[in-house]
Amino acid sequence: MTGGPRIRVLPDALIDQIAAGEVVERPASAVRELLENALDAGATRIAIDVEEGGTRRIRVVDDGRGIHPDDLGLAVTRHATSKIGTLEDLIAGGTLGFRGEALPSIAAVSRLTVRSTVTGGAEGREIVIDGGGAPKLKAAAPVPGTTVEVADLFYNTPARAKHLKAPGTEWGHIQETVTEVAIGWPGVHFVLTHNGRPARTLPPAQGLAERVRQVYPKELTEQLVPVDAEDPEAPGRRLTGLVARPGFSRTGREHQKWIVGGRCVRVPSLAHAVYAAYETALPAGRHPVFFLRLDVARAAVDVNVHPAKREVRLDDARGLHRFVRHAVADALGSFRGNTLRLTRLGASGTESPASDWEARVRQAAVNSLVTAREPGATALAPLPALESRVAAGPAPAPSPLTEAPAKVLGQVQGTFILIAQGDVLRIVDQHTAHERVLYERLVDRFAAGQVPSQRLLVPFDLALPPKAAALLAAHAEALGKLGLEVEPFGGDAFLVRAVPEPLTGRDLSRLIDDLVDDLGHLPGPEAALAERLSPLLATLACHAAVKSGDALSAPQMERLVADLDRTRNPHACPHGRAITATLDRKALQGLFDRTWETRG
Repeated sequence: MTGGPRIRVLPDALIDQIAAGEVVERPASAVRELLENALDAGATRIAIDVEEGGTRRIRVVDDGRGIHPDDLGLAVTRHATSKIGTLEDLIAGGTLGFRGEALPSIAAVSRLTVRSTVTGGAEGREIVIDGGGAPKLKAAAPVPGTTVEVADLFYNTPARAKHLKAPGTEWGHIQETVTEVAIGWPGVHFVLTHNGRPARTLPPAQGLAERVRQVYPKELTEQLVPVDAEDPEAPGRRLTGLVARPGFSRTGREHQKWIVGGRCVRVPSLAHAVYAAYETALPAGRHPVFFLRLDVARAAVDVNVHPAKREVRLDDARGLHRFVRHAVADALGSFRGNTLRLTRLGASGTESPASDWEARVRQAAVNSLVTAREPGATALAPLPALESRVAAGPAPAPSPLTEAPAKVLGQVQGTFILIAQGDVLRIVDQHTAHERVLYERLVDRFAAGQVPSQRLLVPFDLALPPKAAALLAAHAEALGKLGLEVEPFGGDAFLVRAVPEPLTGRDLSRLIDDLVDDLGHLPGPEAALAERLSPLLATLACHAAVKSGDALSAPQMERLVADLDRTRNPHACPHGRAITATLDRKALQGLFDRTWETRG
């Protein structure tokens, strides 16, 4: 009888190495597993010492409860653990490490030494395993806590060792791992060294916010605003942490951390909720910064989704999404702090060399300053986009951004409005500012069902490509709710019979092109109507707003600045571009090499 290879049970050593491939991907994976074991043991102080990026040696020392001498041999046996005893324990996932995989998986691909003494114990015990071989037990000094040494990681699996990166790269991954664990456990003292040199010391912190400020530079943390909210619909559900203020974003997602159950994990649905909370305050291709902790009932979290526990699944995903989006949006809406400072940041929220800013500001100040009061200065009269279509009634109160009143000085390059406010010079982009004002008014009017429209005396006709025509026809009803009345006129042709009031007299061909582009990227039907139509409202506001190069009169500038300061988000336009930058007294003096007060 012939056939393929017979089925057989794999040797234990090979099984251990296969399991190690799931748990120990690189030195940082081993560090994470050892840290989680230490935290589960109640450690309050953990020291991590690595050599050559963890490839030569990893040593983790903790002051936790220790391992009973009679259990040390079991601790390195596959699927042996003190953390679960029933299926219910496994599902609850009340500890960080719970499958009994970490130590035996590490032992299968390294030279492992574990020394441990239980709290109050009179004797210690040590176990040594070389590449998954037979364990060797012996007595050790009774030092409270546990010390784990991992030497020559992957020495017996060369196929995996060759895929390790340079020691410097592996060291970077270890630093990030320790950072993530420390953020999840702010009350624990962490000490990290590399090749015998101190790398980071993190004393106990009062909470997540304080820990983040310990870890990350001031240039980042001062851009963050606090979040602290409880879900009234789900007792015990709470969101705390920090998110980046409107107008500050990054090109990557490396500073996005979710803490659930003390573990830094990926939760795509909750990350999406944070993005949704920013609405239109994120430029294309930019990402928010956030450090958030979600507290929920243990039974609501499934930690058995990923072998390395990097992802979790949460119950009531829709309710959580709504709660997180509203909590973050409330935090962003309550932020009224200072706007971008030119000494550190460019107008897009990215780092910019001071010399570049100095050159740009000096050039603008010397060559392009035109005040509205200068003889011969031009102005749009009556500038209906500002006065007739937006503003009505008395001017708003002075700016709440500082206690000092705002005094408009004039325009720069027909684009920027200069404002003196106490010791601060504010520079406002007139287009993005007016865009923000119009957008929020359109949003409010849409919510109230009162988006005003203006019927055209002569309908505007247009023809579109087939795909664009199909999108426009499919969303004609939604556009009608925004004040834009579009009627099919046979084939791929349409008639525009009415437009939102602020858009009277604007280029309708370009507007329709941009709206059609937005229609192709709208969120799915599961999103709220307001969320789906928000990009369209942003496009309407953009087309209705004053443009770069429009000369404004002094009253128009004053009114625009006052209207801006009454918006919920005066920092970014609906498409995420920054509106305002500031130069304080120190920055202004620095532009002219004035490093101290002088009258000369």
